[in-house]
Amino acid sequence: MTFNSVMFSFQEGMAYWVTLGICLGLFIALYGARSLSGVRGGLVTFLLALLVLVQGWGSHVASFASWGSLAQSLHLAAIYIWVGPVLIISWFTKSQGG
Repeated sequence: MTFNSVMFSFQEGMAYWVTLGICLGLFIALYGARSLSGVRGGLVTFLLALLVLVQGWGSHVASFASWGSLAQSLHLAAIYIWVGPVLIISWFTKSQGG
């Protein structure tokens, strides 16, 4: 009873199902991909941006104010934009001295 209530009537539960659908779409788009050029790359980029928006929509901040969803989505996008290059640079660094 509680599980059904949370997963099908609360905003966080609905966001979970939308997130699951987007992740399945990403899996299908990326499965067997040799390169992400063209339409497939655009689809993956769109789905990732949609995933950021859905995470903002399902966050706790979204329940506090009408602009909470936008604020959380921008916050997550800024984190992803900052962390992505940091991880790539750290992965390809050859020595600890830089």
